[in-house]
Amino acid sequence: MPKGGHHHLHLTAAAPIDFLIELTYDSRVSYNMRDNIFKVDKTAEDSGYISCNELRNFHATADEFDSMLKEKILLTKEEIKSQESECIWDIFQYKFLMTNDLYNYAPFFEKIVMKIFEICVAENIFICELRHIFGFVFDDDRQSLPVENELKIFHKCVQKMKAQHGLFDCKIIACGLKALGKDHCQKEIDDTHEAFTLEDYKYLVAGYDMVNEEDTTPPIEDFAQMIMDAQEKQEEEFPCFFHAGESDFSCNTNLYDALLLGTKRIGHGFNIALHPKLVEYVIREGICLEVCPISNFVLAYTLDLRNHPARALINQGLNISLNSDDPGFYGYSGVSLDYAFALLSWELGVADLKQLALNGINFSSLDAETKVAHLEKFEEDWNTFIKTFIAKN
Repeated sequence: MPKGGHHHLHLTAAAPIDFLIELTYDSRVSYNMRDNIFKVDKTAEDSGYISCNELRNFHATADEFDSMLKEKILLTKEEIKSQESECIWDIFQYKFLMTNDLYNYAPFFEKIVMKIFEICVAENIFICELRHIFGFVFDDDRQSLPVENELKIFHKCVQKMKAQHGLFDCKIIACGLKALGKDHCQKEIDDTHEAFTLEDYKYLVAGYDMVNEEDTTPPIEDFAQMIMDAQEKQEEEFPCFFHAGESDFSCNTNLYDALLLGTKRIGHGFNIALHPKLVEYVIREGICLEVCPISNFVLAYTLDLRNHPARALINQGLNISLNSDDPGFYGYSGVSLDYAFALLSWELGVADLKQLALNGINFSSLDAETKVAHLEKFEEDWNTFIKTFIAKN
């Protein structure tokens, strides 16, 4: 089924598990079994790190070692059995630290970006918007790549996809990690400003966001002055796409501040169901929620997707898009599984599915002319899909 666009996908949690395991066969990859962390090109100071290929020799088979790695990388049933978001997040957050080198070593990074794009196209998605943190991609000397060099990698991958498929677009939403504090978030803001000045690559950049678990990290309010300063500094618009309302607590204020700061879309946002006036405002202003049903279930924000707030919000007229958030740690790839769960849990019809897919285009960060091109392609693909579906049934 054509799915329009993917709005909410964290790059460092998007690669399929088998693809990550393939990377560990590279001779430069080592693993610390005590700390459960991968390292690329370890140094003499990196005690405890042993080549993954050497470690495979200590197991009965390579598959046995690989299965162990998969168990460590994936968020397992055992790790989420508490059904308490904060407890799960403690485990979940470590997955990013564990796989950081696999995702951010520049040659691997490029392969992963291409793999993500290929998965999108295989699922009939031609707009991919990625959350990305500048400054973590490193070269053979473990030096961080400049912003321009990171964007060159994205540009190279996008051009390959365009050459193969004609129409394909990617947008980067730069992210600050609230858990690392204001200095880090300010650096990400500065990097976003820099990206907007790079004439050849600024087309890739959608805007700015801040991430991490909402209930245990500082609220958007604490960073509001930085955001307002950034918006004033930027000669053109400084768009924001804030994570907000990924919480079950009614006292969470992030939705209010995200909207006051002019967020273009809301990442997750299901908490808005507790604030009827905000629902009215978001509907009136035409702001889309980037809903990630499976992620919300795995992280225990909803224990039954039939009761997910998005079901009622759609009926009230609020626009949402379906997204997968961190599928690489949940054991799947793409966004088709999220569509399948939403279809079954929310009792959606064909018209609902089409509207969700259209929202992926209409509420993307692309310019109006490019959206038109995607809408035209979508209608062709949708008609083909319906005809094929009818023929098979």
